[in-house]
Amino acid sequence: MAVESYNFLLSEGKTGPKLITKKMPFSYEDYSLEVQGVFVNLGTYETLQASDILISPKHSLMNNVVFASKYDREELSTHLKVERDFVDFRIPKLEIKNLDFGFKSNTFMVAVFEIGINKPSLEMYRDKRLPDDSRIKPLYSELLRKLPIDIDITSLSISDGYIAYEEKIEDTKQAGKLYFEHLNAQISNINNTLANEEKTRIETTAEILGEGQLDLEWEFQVTDTSDAFGVSGSLKNLESEKLNTFLKPNLRTRAKGTIDVMYFNLWGNHRASRGDMKMKYHDFEFEVLDKDRLKINKVFTFIGNLLVNDGSKTDKDGFRFGAIETERDVTKSFFNYLWQNIKSGILDTMTGTGKKDA
Repeated sequence: MAVESYNFLLSEGKTGPKLITKKMPFSYEDYSLEVQGVFVNLGTYETLQASDILISPKHSLMNNVVFASKYDREELSTHLKVERDFVDFRIPKLEIKNLDFGFKSNTFMVAVFEIGINKPSLEMYRDKRLPDDSRIKPLYSELLRKLPIDIDITSLSISDGYIAYEEKIEDTKQAGKLYFEHLNAQISNINNTLANEEKTRIETTAEILGEGQLDLEWEFQVTDTSDAFGVSGSLKNLESEKLNTFLKPNLRTRAKGTIDVMYFNLWGNHRASRGDMKMKYHDFEFEVLDKDRLKINKVFTFIGNLLVNDGSKTDKDGFRFGAIETERDVTKSFFNYLWQNIKSGILDTMTGTGKKDA
């Protein structure tokens, strides 16, 4: 770790025979720490930097925070034996209100009333040509539960964020890309203390691929060792052609048609999940591409479109219904798990009876 300069002020600092034996061997009335030019080496692959940091009990501020890979995406692959994300995560401004810390029994604890993150930008890239990382990936509830410290964050908000994710599969010229703009999120009760009985709740809205509106609500109980969770959401006004930048390089498929609106609800744990979906869409078709991704495989395309309902057979409100049922691959992330659930629902909605279960 390195810093260009720092200023530290501590007022009314005290210690004594009783205090010196405690985990925090002193007391104080107030403090402030100002740091310029922060650089932290996080290991083999990533670094953390910030232009300036101010830390005080009531108000803390970090400017121009950058968590990033040391190498560009092509060079990173040459240093890896298994898959690992190239990351470029930038936060122009991060504010913290009412920061407190100390020891509770023998455990270090950090408590924060509110964290605000303004206009973050996260770009990730994964080279899928590398071998899979077969380690088990814990869900977020387990990650929080097993932290070596206690945390209690009342509220965390994200405003006007951007996320882009790309995958490189085989030796295609272009990586498949998904991106989300104008992302806003509100997260409450990030708390891993044993006394916490409330659920962690996440509410997000974002614009997907420049036009579709995505809304997502997600909740879980950190202290629940089954890692049970619930997710509900909706997707509106998405021209399926927009997905082709991701579908074509990665899945060798191309879609036509419009998703007017899609609603889904699902419940699960660290092993399996199930739920339901309803969709209103029209003129839907799939094209399966040959290996070179330049020509249409007419046989598979014909068979696929025999199975897929184009959206014309619906209930009186224009919806088709489907079921969600998925077993988790524990070597994949939560977001892969979520995508598998949504994919399960879409396939059942488009290829099943389309009727709502009684």
